Amino acid sequence: MNKIIINYLNDCVEFGINKYKLFLGNNFFKKHLIMQAIRQYFYKNKVTEYNEYNNFSNQILIDDYPIKTKDWLFFEVNNKYSLIDELKMNKKAILYKYIQSALSNIEFEDLTNTINMLIMDLNESILNENVVVELGDIKVKTTLQLLNSKTISSLLDINFYKNDLEVNEFDLDYNEVINLQIELIRKTAEKTHDKNILVLLDLPILTNKILVEVSKIKAYILCFSNMVESNCKFDFDNVCYINNNVVDLYYDEYLYNNVVSELPFNITLQELKNEVLNLIFNKYNDKNCFINKFL
Repeated sequence: MNKIIINYLNDCVEFGINKYKLFLGNNFFKKHLIMQAIRQYFYKNKVTEYNEYNNFSNQILIDDYPIKTKDWLFFEVNNKYSLIDELKMNKKAILYKYIQSALSNIEFEDLTNTINMLIMDLNESILNENVVVELGDIKVKTTLQLLNSKTISSLLDINFYKNDLEVNEFDLDYNEVINLQIELIRKTAEKTHDKNILVLLDLPILTNKILVEVSKIKAYILCFSNMVESNCKFDFDNVCYINNNVVDLYYDEYLYNNVVSELPFNITLQELKNEVLNLIFNKYNDKNCFINKFL
Protein backbone atom coordinates (compact mmCIF):
# COMPACT_ATOMS: atom_id res chain seq x y z
CA MET A 1 0.00 0.00 0.00
CA ASN A 2 1.37 3.37 -1.07
CA LYS A 3 0.22 6.75 0.19
CA ILE A 4 -0.64 9.56 -2.21
CA ILE A 5 -1.16 13.18 -1.18
CA ILE A 6 -2.64 15.74 -3.56
CA ASN A 7 -2.28 19.37 -2.51
CA TYR A 8 -4.62 21.64 -4.43
CA LEU A 9 -5.77 25.23 -3.89
CA ASN A 10 -5.89 25.51 -0.09
CA ASP A 11 -6.95 21.90 0.43
CA CYS A 12 -5.37 18.46 0.59
CA VAL A 13 -6.41 14.87 -0.18
CA GLU A 14 -4.63 11.86 1.27
CA PHE A 15 -5.36 8.21 0.48
CA GLY A 16 -3.80 4.77 0.30
CA ILE A 17 -3.51 2.92 -2.99
CA ASN A 18 -2.47 -0.55 -4.14
CA LYS A 19 -3.20 -0.47 -7.87
CA TYR A 20 -6.26 1.70 -8.24
CA LYS A 21 -8.50 4.04 -6.26
CA LEU A 22 -12.15 4.72 -7.03
CA PHE A 23 -13.35 8.24 -6.21
CA LEU A 24 -17.10 7.86 -5.80
CA GLY A 25 -19.89 9.94 -4.29
CA ASN A 26 -22.06 12.84 -5.35
CA ASN A 27 -19.79 15.83 -4.81
CA PHE A 28 -19.01 16.50 -8.47
CA PHE A 29 -17.45 19.89 -7.69
CA LYS A 30 -14.78 18.48 -5.37
CA LYS A 31 -14.01 15.69 -7.86
CA HIS A 32 -13.54 18.29 -10.57
CA LEU A 33 -11.08 20.31 -8.47
CA ILE A 34 -9.00 17.23 -7.63
CA MET A 35 -8.86 16.10 -11.27
CA GLN A 36 -7.85 19.59 -12.38
CA ALA A 37 -5.06 19.60 -9.79
CA ILE A 38 -3.75 16.29 -11.18
CA ARG A 39 -3.84 17.62 -14.75
CA GLN A 40 -2.17 20.87 -13.76
CA TYR A 41 0.67 19.03 -12.03
CA PHE A 42 1.48 16.62 -14.85
CA TYR A 43 0.98 19.11 -17.68
CA LYS A 44 3.24 21.59 -15.84
CA ASN A 45 0.93 24.51 -16.44
CA LYS A 46 2.39 27.88 -15.54
CA VAL A 47 1.46 29.18 -12.09
CA THR A 48 -0.98 32.04 -12.55
CA GLU A 49 -1.00 35.39 -10.76
CA TYR A 50 -4.28 34.28 -9.17
CA ASN A 51 -2.61 31.19 -7.69
CA GLU A 52 0.35 33.18 -6.39
CA TYR A 53 -1.83 35.90 -4.88
CA ASN A 54 -3.97 33.34 -3.03
CA ASN A 55 -0.96 31.20 -2.11
CA PHE A 56 -2.56 28.12 -3.70
CA SER A 57 -0.40 25.01 -3.84
CA ASN A 58 -0.32 22.27 -6.44
CA GLN A 59 1.73 19.21 -5.60
CA ILE A 60 1.40 15.43 -5.70
CA LEU A 61 3.42 13.24 -3.35
CA ILE A 62 3.76 9.49 -3.13
CA ASP A 63 4.96 8.08 0.19
CA ASP A 64 5.74 11.68 1.24
CA TYR A 65 8.08 12.36 -1.71
CA PRO A 66 7.06 14.79 -4.49
CA ILE A 67 6.44 13.07 -7.79
CA LYS A 68 9.04 14.00 -10.42
CA THR A 69 7.00 14.19 -13.61
CA LYS A 70 10.02 13.37 -15.80
CA ASP A 71 10.01 9.90 -14.22
CA TRP A 72 6.33 9.29 -14.98
CA LEU A 73 4.01 8.71 -17.92
CA PHE A 74 0.61 10.33 -17.44
CA PHE A 75 -2.54 9.18 -19.25
CA GLU A 76 -6.11 10.47 -19.30
CA VAL A 77 -9.02 8.18 -20.13
CA ASN A 78 -12.56 9.44 -20.79
CA ASN A 79 -15.61 8.81 -22.94
CA LYS A 80 -14.76 11.68 -25.32
CA TYR A 81 -11.89 9.68 -26.81
CA SER A 82 -11.56 10.26 -30.54
CA LEU A 83 -9.94 7.71 -32.84
CA ILE A 84 -9.66 10.47 -35.45
CA ASP A 85 -7.61 12.63 -33.07
CA GLU A 86 -5.52 9.63 -32.00
CA LEU A 87 -4.45 9.04 -35.59
CA LYS A 88 -2.93 12.54 -35.66
CA MET A 89 -0.31 11.06 -33.30
CA ASN A 90 0.30 14.11 -31.11
CA LYS A 91 2.57 13.51 -28.12
CA LYS A 92 -0.31 13.38 -25.62
CA ALA A 93 -2.11 10.68 -27.61
CA ILE A 94 -2.34 7.29 -25.93
CA LEU A 95 -1.66 5.59 -29.26
CA TYR A 96 1.50 7.64 -29.78
CA LYS A 97 2.85 6.73 -26.34
CA TYR A 98 2.07 3.06 -26.95
CA ILE A 99 3.83 2.97 -30.32
CA GLN A 100 6.87 4.77 -28.88
CA SER A 101 7.10 2.16 -26.12
CA ALA A 102 6.54 -0.73 -28.55
CA LEU A 103 9.28 0.54 -30.89
CA SER A 104 11.70 1.54 -28.15
CA ASN A 105 15.33 0.76 -29.10
CA ILE A 106 14.28 -0.56 -32.50
CA GLU A 107 17.25 1.31 -34.04
CA PHE A 108 19.54 -1.22 -32.34
CA GLU A 109 17.92 -4.22 -34.04
CA ASP A 110 20.04 -5.97 -36.66
CA LEU A 111 17.40 -5.59 -39.36
CA THR A 112 17.01 -1.87 -38.63
CA ASN A 113 20.79 -1.40 -38.76
CA THR A 114 20.90 -3.14 -42.13
CA ILE A 115 18.10 -0.95 -43.51
CA ASN A 116 19.78 2.20 -42.13
CA MET A 117 23.02 1.27 -43.89
CA LEU A 118 21.07 0.94 -47.15
CA ILE A 119 19.42 4.32 -46.51
CA MET A 120 22.84 5.92 -46.01
CA ASP A 121 24.00 4.37 -49.30
CA LEU A 122 20.84 5.66 -50.99
CA ASN A 123 21.46 9.15 -49.61
CA GLU A 124 25.06 9.10 -50.80
CA SER A 125 24.78 7.46 -54.20
CA ILE A 126 21.40 8.65 -55.45
CA LEU A 127 19.86 11.57 -53.53
CA ASN A 128 23.09 13.54 -53.10
CA GLU A 129 23.80 13.23 -56.82
CA ASN A 130 20.36 13.45 -58.41
CA VAL A 131 18.22 15.52 -56.04
CA VAL A 132 20.25 18.67 -55.45
CA VAL A 133 19.89 22.33 -56.41
CA GLU A 134 22.80 24.79 -56.37
CA LEU A 135 22.78 28.58 -56.72
CA GLY A 136 26.18 30.01 -56.01
CA ASP A 137 26.91 29.28 -52.37
CA ILE A 138 23.36 28.06 -51.79
CA LYS A 139 22.55 24.36 -51.90
CA VAL A 140 19.30 22.46 -51.50
CA LYS A 141 19.98 18.89 -50.42
CA THR A 142 17.61 16.05 -49.56
CA THR A 143 18.19 13.03 -47.37
CA LEU A 144 16.13 10.13 -46.15
CA GLN A 145 15.94 9.95 -42.37
CA LEU A 146 17.35 6.90 -40.66
CA LEU A 147 14.89 4.56 -38.98
CA ASN A 148 14.16 4.95 -35.28
CA SER A 149 10.98 4.85 -33.20
CA LYS A 150 9.96 8.40 -34.18
CA THR A 151 10.63 8.13 -37.90
CA ILE A 152 8.91 4.74 -38.11
CA SER A 153 5.91 6.18 -36.23
CA SER A 154 5.56 8.87 -38.88
CA LEU A 155 5.52 6.22 -41.63
CA LEU A 156 2.81 4.04 -40.11
CA ASP A 157 -0.61 3.72 -41.71
CA ILE A 158 -2.89 3.05 -38.73
CA ASN A 159 -6.54 2.01 -38.81
CA PHE A 160 -8.97 0.59 -36.25
CA TYR A 161 -11.01 -2.53 -36.97
CA LYS A 162 -13.90 -4.38 -35.37
CA ASN A 163 -14.81 -7.84 -36.69
CA ASP A 164 -12.28 -7.16 -39.50
CA LEU A 165 -14.21 -4.06 -40.59
CA GLU A 166 -12.73 -0.57 -40.34
CA VAL A 167 -14.36 1.59 -37.64
CA ASN A 168 -14.19 5.01 -36.03
CA GLU A 169 -15.27 6.11 -32.54
CA PHE A 170 -18.92 6.33 -33.60
CA ASP A 171 -18.99 2.57 -34.17
CA LEU A 172 -17.90 1.73 -30.61
CA ASP A 173 -20.09 1.47 -27.52
CA TYR A 174 -19.25 3.13 -24.19
CA ASN A 175 -17.35 0.18 -22.71
CA GLU A 176 -15.37 -0.32 -25.92
CA VAL A 177 -14.32 3.34 -26.07
CA ILE A 178 -13.01 3.23 -22.48
CA ASN A 179 -11.50 -0.26 -22.60
CA LEU A 180 -9.66 0.40 -25.87
CA GLN A 181 -7.81 3.22 -24.13
CA ILE A 182 -7.14 1.03 -21.10
CA GLU A 183 -5.77 -1.79 -23.27
CA LEU A 184 -3.39 0.60 -25.05
CA ILE A 185 -2.17 1.81 -21.66
CA ARG A 186 -1.81 -1.77 -20.39
CA LYS A 187 0.34 -2.63 -23.42
CA THR A 188 2.40 0.52 -22.88
CA ALA A 189 2.95 -0.37 -19.22
CA GLU A 190 4.20 -3.84 -20.19
CA LYS A 191 6.91 -2.33 -22.38
CA THR A 192 7.84 0.61 -20.15
CA HIS A 193 10.53 -0.22 -17.60
CA ASP A 194 12.12 3.16 -16.91
CA LYS A 195 9.06 5.15 -15.83
CA ASN A 196 6.12 4.87 -13.46
CA ILE A 197 2.63 5.29 -14.88
CA LEU A 198 -0.34 7.22 -13.53
CA VAL A 199 -3.76 7.02 -15.19
CA LEU A 200 -6.61 9.46 -14.60
CA LEU A 201 -10.03 8.01 -15.50
CA ASP A 202 -12.83 10.56 -15.77
CA LEU A 203 -16.02 8.54 -16.23
CA PRO A 204 -19.74 9.35 -16.22
CA ILE A 205 -20.41 5.78 -15.07
CA LEU A 206 -18.14 3.00 -13.83
CA THR A 207 -19.12 -0.40 -15.22
CA ASN A 208 -17.95 -3.84 -14.19
CA LYS A 209 -16.45 -4.42 -17.66
CA ILE A 210 -14.30 -1.33 -17.22
CA LEU A 211 -13.27 -2.24 -13.67
CA VAL A 212 -12.16 -5.72 -14.80
CA GLU A 213 -9.82 -4.13 -17.36
CA VAL A 214 -8.59 -1.50 -14.91
CA SER A 215 -7.42 -4.22 -12.53
CA LYS A 216 -5.10 -5.64 -15.22
CA ILE A 217 -2.91 -2.54 -15.61
CA LYS A 218 0.45 -2.29 -13.87
CA ALA A 219 0.04 1.37 -12.95
CA TYR A 220 -1.42 3.77 -10.41
CA ILE A 221 -5.00 4.40 -11.49
CA LEU A 222 -7.22 7.16 -10.11
CA CYS A 223 -10.80 6.61 -11.29
CA PHE A 224 -13.37 9.37 -10.81
CA SER A 225 -16.96 8.41 -11.57
CA ASN A 226 -20.33 10.02 -10.95
CA MET A 227 -22.30 6.77 -11.13
CA VAL A 228 -21.63 3.08 -10.59
CA GLU A 229 -23.28 0.24 -12.51
CA SER A 230 -25.42 -1.91 -10.22
CA ASN A 231 -23.44 -5.11 -10.92
CA CYS A 232 -20.05 -3.44 -10.38
CA LYS A 233 -17.91 -5.41 -7.93
CA PHE A 234 -15.05 -3.73 -6.09
CA ASP A 235 -13.13 -3.96 -2.84
CA PHE A 236 -14.31 -1.42 -0.27
CA ASP A 237 -10.67 -0.62 0.56
CA ASN A 238 -10.17 0.74 -2.97
CA VAL A 239 -12.77 3.51 -2.56
CA CYS A 240 -12.56 7.15 -1.58
CA TYR A 241 -16.04 8.47 -0.84
CA ILE A 242 -16.44 12.14 -1.75
CA ASN A 243 -19.14 14.18 -0.09
CA ASN A 244 -18.36 16.95 2.41
CA ASN A 245 -14.90 15.41 2.75
CA VAL A 246 -12.77 12.93 0.85
CA VAL A 247 -12.94 9.80 3.00
CA ASP A 248 -10.63 6.88 2.27
CA LEU A 249 -12.72 3.85 3.21
CA TYR A 250 -9.55 1.82 3.72
CA TYR A 251 -8.91 3.53 7.05
CA ASP A 252 -11.21 1.89 9.61
CA GLU A 253 -9.81 4.02 12.41
CA TYR A 254 -10.87 7.23 10.68
CA LEU A 255 -14.36 5.86 10.02
CA TYR A 256 -14.75 4.82 13.63
CA ASN A 257 -13.42 8.02 15.21
CA ASN A 258 -15.04 10.50 12.84
CA VAL A 259 -18.30 8.81 11.91
CA VAL A 260 -19.30 5.84 14.09
CA SER A 261 -18.47 7.56 17.38
CA GLU A 262 -20.15 10.81 16.29
CA LEU A 263 -23.49 9.35 15.28
CA PRO A 264 -26.40 9.67 17.75
CA PHE A 265 -27.30 6.01 17.27
CA ASN A 266 -25.39 2.73 17.60
CA ILE A 267 -23.92 1.24 14.47
CA THR A 268 -21.08 -1.19 13.83
CA LEU A 269 -18.26 -0.43 11.45
CA GLN A 270 -19.48 -3.07 9.02
CA GLU A 271 -23.03 -1.68 9.14
CA LEU A 272 -21.60 1.75 8.38
CA LYS A 273 -19.73 0.40 5.36
CA ASN A 274 -22.89 -1.29 4.11
CA GLU A 275 -24.77 2.00 4.33
CA VAL A 276 -22.00 3.86 2.48
CA LEU A 277 -22.18 1.18 -0.19
CA ASN A 278 -25.92 1.87 -0.48
CA LEU A 279 -25.12 5.57 -0.93
CA ILE A 280 -22.66 4.74 -3.70
CA PHE A 281 -25.34 2.76 -5.53
CA ASN A 282 -27.96 5.47 -4.90
CA LYS A 283 -30.00 3.30 -2.53
CA TYR A 284 -31.07 5.95 -0.07
CA ASN A 285 -32.82 5.56 3.28
CA ASP A 286 -33.22 7.75 6.35
CA LYS A 287 -30.22 6.22 8.10
CA ASN A 288 -27.65 6.56 5.32
CA CYS A 289 -28.89 10.05 4.41
CA PHE A 290 -28.13 11.07 7.99
CA ILE A 291 -24.76 9.27 7.90
CA ASN A 292 -23.92 11.11 4.68
CA LYS A 293 -23.77 14.38 6.63
CA PHE A 294 -20.73 13.06 8.51
CA LEU A 295 -18.84 11.99 5.39
